[in-house]
Amino acid sequence: MTFVVFLPFAFAASNLQQIPILSSQCHAGKENSCRALGKLAVEDKDPRVRSAATRELTDQQAVEGIAVRDADTAVTEVAFHKLIEMANARVGKGGGLSTVGNPWGYTHAGVWDAAAAKVTDQPLLAQIAVELAMISEFAGGHKEQYAAVLNKISDQHLLTSIAIGGRDLGAALWLSVPGPLRDLAAKKVTDESLRTRIAESKLADEQRTLANHLAAEAEYAARSAKCAIEGPGLSSRLVCISGVSDQALLAKLAVEDKNFQIRAGAVEKITDQSLLSKIALEDSDTRVRAQAAGRLSDETLLAKLAVGSSDPAVRGTAVKHVTDQALLAKIAVQDSEWMPRRIATQQIADQSLLAKLAREDPDSSVRRIAAGRLSDQALRKKLERHASPNLPFQAIGLTVSPGGSFSTDEDGQVTHATGMALTSLRLGQMELVLRSTSVSSDMMIATRDYGDLQIEWNFSNGGKSYLILLTQEQDDTFTRLCSQNKCVSPAR
Repeated sequence: MTFVVFLPFAFAASNLQQIPILSSQCHAGKENSCRALGKLAVEDKDPRVRSAATRELTDQQAVEGIAVRDADTAVTEVAFHKLIEMANARVGKGGGLSTVGNPWGYTHAGVWDAAAAKVTDQPLLAQIAVELAMISEFAGGHKEQYAAVLNKISDQHLLTSIAIGGRDLGAALWLSVPGPLRDLAAKKVTDESLRTRIAESKLADEQRTLANHLAAEAEYAARSAKCAIEGPGLSSRLVCISGVSDQALLAKLAVEDKNFQIRAGAVEKITDQSLLSKIALEDSDTRVRAQAAGRLSDETLLAKLAVGSSDPAVRGTAVKHVTDQALLAKIAVQDSEWMPRRIATQQIADQSLLAKLAREDPDSSVRRIAAGRLSDQALRKKLERHASPNLPFQAIGLTVSPGGSFSTDEDGQVTHATGMALTSLRLGQMELVLRSTSVSSDMMIATRDYGDLQIEWNFSNGGKSYLILLTQEQDDTFTRLCSQNKCVSPAR
């Protein structure tokens, strides 16, 4: 009788020989071969076979299961090497950030806890720490895990390599070692020469980052400058101006460009106070002039504009930034337009002048503002009554004559009018007919019978409503006329 003895290593050798064949067939799409390969990686008694089979697996979940559950450290480390290889392959193909589950693509909850507990190989621990830090950067969490892995690393050179962000750790191809991990690794380095190397590397990184930033800024500025001049349309040119920093180019655009919006966009970035003053005085568009005035900070130039510009919008904008009380008083009393006077009055502290303005300024809004700034409550109350009408009269039949026009401010109030006329005023349910009326540029209605009346227009709900602002004397006159039956019932 012949006895055949089957030795364990014979089975192992046979299984090891089968692994390349099964791997080739699995990659060719034969599912049975894939299952057989997975079974060897999990169930074979020989750790050499399990390790060899694990190296050939393509199923990430299967590899994660081996990394967590296999009792042999050598097999566990092979599994972690395989996981890192898979991660690098995904990143290299642009698919490292999975949209399902963990952004890094791992599905087994305990896979990295097992890394900290089971792996002893120092380079592998360094790779795992980097992988975990990368996951933390993109998905949050995992800080305790990569700190635990890092604490198992004692190799000073490996720690230094992590601290300086070395690419020799098997990290994902397009990522550097995250800063928090680098800082932790640096703290564990005790060798003075290596600590010096880390410090030098950090300084070089900062200088490199600054250089890259400056180069990117220069490139962006060059592209923006070209686009601001030659852009395909107004919108793109306006966007590009925001990226221009060359003051000479901005000055050229602000002075020479034919489009007022381009000039205004350039003005917004100009710092030359003299040039801004020149534009505020000379630009052909009132919006550009006012914007240039708003960019001024030089008191002397502001004062020059506040009293010397022919444009009331520019004067008003400049007055907003004037602090000289004497100059503000001069503007509040002498300016021919209500807007600069009103803005100046808002900043005046002189109580006697405010009282004078509240009594005498021809514009009701200036009078109201002046009265409201008085500290004497009794005088304030008295002058507020004088400055504001008790009863609003509604303007009826307000028309624009041929060739007439009007303009409004941002609050919807008319600031300029020519060729305007109205036929009557309404007080409650009564209407007062007007004759021979006209509206001047300062919104004063000249009437043959009742003298000059101040008109204020307000726009609401897409329509127009007109209010006549009366002095107390005019209010009394209208009330008396209505009481003498000179008011008529409005037409139905």
